[in-house]
Amino acid sequence: MSNMDDADDGRFLLSSIKNRVNHSIINNLFNPLEVLNLHSDGVISVDNNNNESLLNKSHFDIVNVHETKSITYSNARFTNRIAYVSLQSLTAILCFCFIVYFEEFYFFIFGNYEPSNWELIFFCAPLVYLFSDFYRDKFAKPSMVTIQKEDEATKYLIGKLPDSQLHIASSVMIAIATYGISMSAIDMLTYTKFGSIFETILGLGFIFMCIYLIYTGYISKREINGVNKTEISNDMIHFYFALKSTKYSSNNVMNPSSREISDELKEIKKELQQYNNLMQSVVSAEQIFTASDPSMGVLAIGISTETIMKQACERIGLTFKPNTRLTLDPLIKKYTANEGIDSRIKSYLEIIKQMRNRAAHDFNINWQEFKTTLDQFCEVVKWHYSVFDESE
Repeated sequence: MSNMDDADDGRFLLSSIKNRVNHSIINNLFNPLEVLNLHSDGVISVDNNNNESLLNKSHFDIVNVHETKSITYSNARFTNRIAYVSLQSLTAILCFCFIVYFEEFYFFIFGNYEPSNWELIFFCAPLVYLFSDFYRDKFAKPSMVTIQKEDEATKYLIGKLPDSQLHIASSVMIAIATYGISMSAIDMLTYTKFGSIFETILGLGFIFMCIYLIYTGYISKREINGVNKTEISNDMIHFYFALKSTKYSSNNVMNPSSREISDELKEIKKELQQYNNLMQSVVSAEQIFTASDPSMGVLAIGISTETIMKQACERIGLTFKPNTRLTLDPLIKKYTANEGIDSRIKSYLEIIKQMRNRAAHDFNINWQEFKTTLDQFCEVVKWHYSVFDESE
């Protein structure tokens, strides 16, 4: 779900996590993890219906943080550190050796090869990996956000186990060895007219899979409110801070610490009402002055600015594919490349982009910074009005 899509129903996305009800990589290949989204109105929604989850799936909006008694976070930890670390390390070592000796393993299973004692140990790698994949959570607990509702019901949002990177590395090595064994098996068909075709299809499939993993892991950008998710070291902590910011700032709606700032905000709101036609077309603009705290207000400004820049691009004849991620940075670049934009307005847009990124990442914007960002937004609205004359 993109930011622009969220804004269409009057709310926008703050944070997103996968609810890891099962830590087995093999199991999750066939039963994809559900994705939980936290929206600006405090509602946590689920993307897909997974019956294994402990969350109530009678509807897709499962929890509203404003209706909760407490929200707590617990970090991933070991219940038996020696057993967990030993199992992870042993699995990784055996999987590496299994890659080296996968051809001997093939002939041991399908031929008359007699392995040495060490090779027999290496050949146990798949069994050790399966045990680690399905049972390593017996020796450690994952990171978790616990939400207690006012009706005493408790919801658990489950994150990753500690040191999960080592198990991912073992999974990659097992996958490579499996590919090698498959190629060896298909090689037995090379004397038939179908052998080379099978090898080509499997080889191309493996290459495309590797390219896809590299692209999704290192190249593609998965943005939430302008923040690249690959830059978030712990998505569960980010989700937790977003929850806390949304819940515990709800009693401070439009309550800046300084009366002077409050009066200035009222003046800006009154000034923006002159551009009523444009502002009515920007659904998220309503949340700028009703946000629960300054960070939420800046996020609303960022979404609203994206909508305005999208309209500006469309007014000069630019079109976008339905699934294109219309974030602020590419919109600014597309408009600048095709039409050009005043350096003063471009600097305002850059300030809005930077403040929105900080608000989405750290949730630590104060009222003065919100007011400054709102000033920049007001200038962008005036620019759009002067260029495209919304009074027509």
